[in-house]
Amino acid sequence: MKRRGCTRTDVVSTMVVFCCGLSAAAVATLGGQPGKPSVKDGTPPSRTALLAKDQQHLRGIGQAMVIWAQNNAESFPLPSAFDIKNQTITTPGRGKDTTSHIMSMLLFNGFVPPEMLVSPVERNRRIKVEDKYAYTNPPKAVDPQLALWDPAFSADFTSSGGGSVSYAHLQPAGGRLARWKSWDIGPAPLLANRGPEIAEIKPNDNGEFGTYLRNLDAHSMRLWESPLPGSDEEVDGKVAFRGGDAGTDSDPTEEGEPADTALKDASAARAWSGHILAMDMSARFHKDLIRHSARVNPLDRRYETREHSTRPDSIFFDEPEDPRSVNDYLGIFTHAGESPKDYRAIWD
Repeated sequence: MKRRGCTRTDVVSTMVVFCCGLSAAAVATLGGQPGKPSVKDGTPPSRTALLAKDQQHLRGIGQAMVIWAQNNAESFPLPSAFDIKNQTITTPGRGKDTTSHIMSMLLFNGFVPPEMLVSPVERNRRIKVEDKYAYTNPPKAVDPQLALWDPAFSADFTSSGGGSVSYAHLQPAGGRLARWKSWDIGPAPLLANRGPEIAEIKPNDNGEFGTYLRNLDAHSMRLWESPLPGSDEEVDGKVAFRGGDAGTDSDPTEEGEPADTALKDASAARAWSGHILAMDMSARFHKDLIRHSARVNPLDRRYETREHSTRPDSIFFDEPEDPRSVNDYLGIFTHAGESPKDYRAIWD
């Protein structure tokens, strides 16, 4: 058996997670490719079903990371810790620890199926399920027979070939690296639907620390708008532009309100909503968590500045005032390295 970061004793657990992943990907035959409806008996899935499936995806990835850690010194996947002899890629050291390579290690070892890495309500058509993954002898590896993952797998949806990952993860660098462990079972965020690019956090007109976004039209700001891709909302002309939370179907528009009016009004008040998976594997849907210039919603998380004051912590922003880099920061990273400054996140 090729050494790929897990032991024989974990085969049973691995297969359980893999089968759960396949089950989650096939539940009610909900859409495979983002943005394309997949119906059963002529009936598209509801908003509730799609959001429930999205939560299953996050839980599946998180549980796979925990099982990986149980056999690897309690650490979540770190490609740099395994490809020491550069048999998979020639990138030196911590530069290997990008989102693409982290997720590819889970795929290569059968911990997750490719479908689990793409949200069932993905709006960015440059993010799609990988259907050509090389599970054995990946040709893009330095030594295909000794490779530990398929380096051709991409999470970079900004590249010419697109990407195959919808979800953001904690940046494993700086003070956050110590949290890249399965023994941390607190409420700190580990995975989430990817977020928007935050330009800065500064006092707003109300004197509160506000979130200032770089692109209000980002796909990640529209993930939960109605109609959801592939849902029954796409065929219901009275569905509102924005819906309820994960436990409710979307609300209808006002009687007689034109659909384009609802679209324009909602666009002016666009906000990020999504699922967040904590270190303790609890997953929760957060509605309108991030809005341009609005007060930072820190999820009861704060960080300490150089002046030893505390400020609200935004999960998609690496606050420069934190000298230890222990603040929450989740993203999809195409570059990595020894320090947080070596990492480069992508946004849409």
